[in-house]
Amino acid sequence: MNPTATESSLTKLERLTEAVRLAKSGQFIDAYDCLRGCGSFRDWNGSQRADIAWIVSELGAPRLSRWHTLKGYREAPESLNWPNLV
Repeated sequence: MNPTATESSLTKLERLTEAVRLAKSGQFIDAYDCLRGCGSFRDWNGSQRADIAWIVSELGAPRLSRWHTLKGYREAPESLNWPNLV
């Protein structure tokens, strides 16, 4: 992903939306780069963790993915985004 001047002004949620769009097209490394500018992956919360879990699992971090899945489910069990892993 090529950084642009407007990319730095994106909010955390906008970056997540962009990362999910990239991941859906198979560009997981670009999705990771997009999210990396938001700080630690552990700083996300609630149902946003489902998308983070999916992206990091595809990049080969199963333990971090499971951590996000379980912690996110505990924070927002009513969310419909959770996979059948819980």
